[in-house]
Amino acid sequence: MQVFKCLMRIIRRNAVYLLIYVVALSFMGVAMAANAVPSQAESSDPYERAALNIAMVDRDDSTLSRGIADFLATQGTIVDVEDDALALQDAVAKGEVEYLLIVPQGYEEAFVEAVQEGDDLPQMEAVYSYYARPGALEDASVASYVGLVSAYLTLGQAQAAGGPLAAAAAGAATLPEGAAPEDVAQAAAAASAATGAEAPAAGSAAPEGAAAAEAAAASAAAPDGATSAAEGAAPVGVTMVPPAEIDDAAVADAVDAALDAAAEKAPVELVRAEGEVQESAQFSFYLKFSSYGIFAAIVACVGAVMSTVNAPEVRRRHGASPLSTLSLNVQMALACLVVTLLAWGWTFGLGLVVFGDSAAAAGTCGVALMALVLFVFSLVPLGIALLVGLAGASTVISNAVGNICGLVVSFFGGAWVPLSLVGPEIQAAAHFLPGYWFTTAIDLCAQAPLSGDAWATLGMCLAVLLLFAAVFTLAGLLVGRLRSQSSGSGAPVGALADAGF
Repeated sequence: MQVFKCLMRIIRRNAVYLLIYVVALSFMGVAMAANAVPSQAESSDPYERAALNIAMVDRDDSTLSRGIADFLATQGTIVDVEDDALALQDAVAKGEVEYLLIVPQGYEEAFVEAVQEGDDLPQMEAVYSYYARPGALEDASVASYVGLVSAYLTLGQAQAAGGPLAAAAAGAATLPEGAAPEDVAQAAAAASAATGAEAPAAGSAAPEGAAAAEAAAASAAAPDGATSAAEGAAPVGVTMVPPAEIDDAAVADAVDAALDAAAEKAPVELVRAEGEVQESAQFSFYLKFSSYGIFAAIVACVGAVMSTVNAPEVRRRHGASPLSTLSLNVQMALACLVVTLLAWGWTFGLGLVVFGDSAAAAGTCGVALMALVLFVFSLVPLGIALLVGLAGASTVISNAVGNICGLVVSFFGGAWVPLSLVGPEIQAAAHFLPGYWFTTAIDLCAQAPLSGDAWATLGMCLAVLLLFAAVFTLAGLLVGRLRSQSSGSGAPVGALADAGF
């Protein structure tokens, strides 16, 4: 086993590849899985709104602005910021404030005028970080609160302007065209009740308010021709009354009512999508993300071993030694397998340690199947490493091939971006790469126990991965055979090529 020991020393000299691609990237995968996918314990907690650091600059000092400040106090932690341009910029840039609201001077006056005229509400200046989604959500909440204040002011203005008669007339105006006389009578009775007047007896004259409402109801129920002469006329007490003035008391009442209404929160329930495997999602995501690290590490390390063994001087010494070709190839295969087992064992073991609860959700059978899938997938970069090494590539080229192939395989496998988010062309191309079959098999194992169809799909995924590994390995042996037989090689038959695999 002298050759095996020598190859292990070569692997130790190139251990930096294992440290970078396997150890470092596996910890990156742990961080990604922990942040991108909620754990089972986190997913069972009720929904909680994010608490923000909020600052408000009140340049209006009005009843409405103080109401907005009271609303913001219920949304997060109020932070005092000086009303200075530089101080405001520093507060947002340094992250001291996640949402900053500036109420300009004269805002309440412009707000009340807009409500009375029916115009768009004036705008306030809001500043929040472009990468913080809670800030945008808080801005929408402030707009909703201001809209509630406007609605309460409009409602109070309408009640003051038209009184109960306006509501009764509005209800009568909603009668369908050609309504029955009974419906018209009911609308007139509603108007009489709203005005506090008694319903008129048969043949008697209706009170003035009730008569107006009855006229409105009759006009709504009458044919188009019958109402053409009355177009432009409005029921008494509805549009002929001037709009009511909005005073400070009305604004205060609307602010308080809007604050009470905003305090009512709709219940939020987390609903799982059908077929979602939330419990084992962290562990499966970690394994899929680690496909790049395993791919790059195996290709780089095995490529370094193969480039050293296939050096002309080393091959000449092997050819002159009494060591049999079979023994040499067996020891080389064991060394390459050790690299594969190191990358596979570290990656899978770290996932079990960190995401033990998530892995346990898949069951013993599911975890065992995931380990098998990851090992079979590791044979694919091993075959590529043999191809690159037997082709005479240097360590630098092996490193580049491992990185590029690892990135491509991981991306098309959906390890970073789900394939459901990409176009159909990319989804179709993914079927021709091993990463797709690897991630598909991992998703199936996460849903253990498997059904009959799932077992068949899993078997097909494993068969395709083994086929990829076999194709690359045979291609490497063929390239090695051709290089050894070429007249310009200047060296005896290569070690693995002479084995006649």
